[in-house]
Amino acid sequence: MKVLAAFLLAVLGDTAAPSAADLKKILGSVGAEADKDRIELLLSEVKGKIYLQPSLIITAQLLSSFTRSRDHNPKP
Repeated sequence: MKVLAAFLLAVLGDTAAPSAADLKKILGSVGAEADKDRIELLLSEVKGKIYLQPSLIITAQLLSSFTRSRDHNPKP
């Protein structure tokens, strides 16, 4: 969830396509550990998609998509 929150903060902050470095910077700013695998999973899910800001519908779709992907790819 923290990776998704970092992504949404980046998008709301006018970064149309946040990179892994952007997400790591946001997470690091609050002392949170940046999980490389989760960041890459989220970025692969949103690659090539356009997100208008701020939109509750898109936020819900992102959350749903990321949650389904995570459920199909559990960490060992």
